[in-house]
Amino acid sequence: MVVGSVLSVCGTGESIKYEWRLVGPDLPENDIDAVLSASGADNILQIDPGSLVGGHTYTFSLIVIEAEVGVEGSDTFVLKLNRSNLKAEISREPGEISSTRDLTLSAANSYDPDDPNEQAESLKFTWSVDGIDLTGIDINSSDVAIPSQLLEPNQRYNFVVTVAKDDRRASDSVRLQTVAWEAPDT
Repeated sequence: MVVGSVLSVCGTGESIKYEWRLVGPDLPENDIDAVLSASGADNILQIDPGSLVGGHTYTFSLIVIEAEVGVEGSDTFVLKLNRSNLKAEISREPGEISSTRDLTLSAANSYDPDDPNEQAESLKFTWSVDGIDLTGIDINSSDVAIPSQLLEPNQRYNFVVTVAKDDRRASDSVRLQTVAWEAPDT
């Protein structure tokens, strides 16, 4: 919340009007109504949560008009939002898996908090695991499929997915233990 105030007024000051404007280029058609909340006071700029996007700079202007005397003043301020960290998420709990069944892991629930409308498709994925040669396996999608032939019994594997966008990266991992018997589906 930003509060505008008048330092000095010619006249009674009873007819002061405040007008906020978005003068920066980052919102479509510079639509300040898309970001404002009803604040109950014209001199308060209250921005709706989620209406501004991280990694962007917004310039706001406050115009103060004293209608009785016909005097106008203005000021601007710049609001720069940092980009949020990406969220990487493997949809699998640590535990046991069968070494005789193919394994599929998914990171489709990974996301960029700055782009809530975008899906995981906007992210770049890279899967890795120590102890398994992933040559010939698609390691650059949200899901990775590991053939059972690559899973040795009684081994502990740490699967890692790294998601990337712009210059940001995030990782998640899951540790899975192979067993020779048929582990239940999870």
